[in-house]
Amino acid sequence: QEHYDIAFLLIDSGAKLNSHKCRWDRSPIHLAALRGNVRLIAKLIKKCPDLVHSRCHFLHQTPLLCASMTNHVKAIKLLLSLNADVNAKDVYGKTSLAKSVEKRCTKAILCLLRHGADPNMKDEEGRTCLFFPSLSHDVKMVDLILSHTTIDVNARDFLGKTALHQAC
Repeated sequence: QEHYDIAFLLIDSGAKLNSHKCRWDRSPIHLAALRGNVRLIAKLIKKCPDLVHSRCHFLHQTPLLCASMTNHVKAIKLLLSLNADVNAKDVYGKTSLAKSVEKRCTKAILCLLRHGADPNMKDEEGRTCLFFPSLSHDVKMVDLILSHTTIDVNARDFLGKTALHQAC
């Protein structure tokens, strides 16, 4: 509770909300999303609504991507209710869904899919979210994706490989 009180006092006293000068080059909204601090996310966005779309400088991750890759469903729902782009990509072309799959965040995956995340979006190497669990032989994750989406199982990456190639 005390860290919320301190953060709220600092915000109300004019602290710079979009400062990126910290470890991993993330701003307070990104750090709050990584930790699933819903109250802090709401406070920051109330003060500066554009923060919902902000990107950290180095990886270009959005707050939604940060919340998704750490499986914070309440934060994901809040950010989506504030019009966060469910299919926004980071510097590597990965969406929140792709990062959630890569990190095996089942609850985040289901939430993102329910809110319109496109499983066929490709990263900069042409891979869909089905490639990651196929490569790591994660049967449960592949089954989860196949049973909750209409993903193109024959999508090819820039080398012409499919998820089946990755699994073999």
